[in-house]
Amino acid sequence: TNSHRNVTMGYGRTFGDGKVSLTGLFGQGNRSDRTYVDYGGNAMGMAGNQRLDPQSLNFHYSYKELDVRFIAEDYSMKQIDLWDISDKSNLAFGYEHSETRLYAPDNPPPHERVLENGAPMIRTMTDAIFAQASHQAAIGVLTLGGRFEKSPRFGSSFTPRLGFNRSWKKFNFKAGWGRSFRSPNVNSAKDLRPELGTISELEFGYKLSPSTFVNLNLFDMLFEKVILYQESGYYKNGGSIRTKGFEMELKKRTDRFKADLNFAWYRAAENTTGSFKTPLDTDSTSAFPQNRFNALLGFRLAKDLWIHPSVLYYGA
Repeated sequence: TNSHRNVTMGYGRTFGDGKVSLTGLFGQGNRSDRTYVDYGGNAMGMAGNQRLDPQSLNFHYSYKELDVRFIAEDYSMKQIDLWDISDKSNLAFGYEHSETRLYAPDNPPPHERVLENGAPMIRTMTDAIFAQASHQAAIGVLTLGGRFEKSPRFGSSFTPRLGFNRSWKKFNFKAGWGRSFRSPNVNSAKDLRPELGTISELEFGYKLSPSTFVNLNLFDMLFEKVILYQESGYYKNGGSIRTKGFEMELKKRTDRFKADLNFAWYRAAENTTGSFKTPLDTDSTSAFPQNRFNALLGFRLAKDLWIHPSVLYYGA
């Protein structure tokens, strides 16, 4: 995601008692590429949804006592916000269109894989609509959302999302269920379908003191129609992978000290892909350690000076 990029131009000329000039600015930018999460736990990716596209033209002409200036400006901004249906309910929705083109090199080396059917270019288009509604009920914040995406090349996918969030004075609880998908590479076979994911989670948090907070998250992740690489150089859908586990976190904040301690564990409850298996441990998947511990610390040495050591441990 580009932070911002601008193109400026200018032209000027003097002739006798007259002057003429033309300047212009054309820009594109994004205010952020992070994920925004509101107080209700609703998340939205800001990349592409918080755009700034300034454009301006400035024309100036003068001759003796005559002075003329014309200015045209367009400071367009794209922003997806929530529509407040009422004081306790809001709705966000939108539409996206994308197009991807993949070109083959004019003189590919012998090891280079050619495009499908030897075509010089492959093009695919994707259209998507999405919506999410949340409501502040007496029992907590309820969230319902979904996204429908369709591609002429790889078919369509629908990914719903359900969520619930409740906070008390020191305790908070969150439950979520949702689906996701991963689109195939543009040069993949036409019969390849998106990889589907189903994620369920429960989260419990408690405030031990004004400066100390603990959190426990339980998760269950299932991936179906997993996209697998073949020795032929192409991909296929094959089998499913399911993992279950938990993640614990402790946060401490004072004027002179900060600490973020995190521990995560999982086990492979299901693997029918024929890949990602370790030879000695059936409860784990290759390249993903079952245990992970992170410690991010901060010590204040002076008014405007902090030191931040960290420890990362990845188990077998």
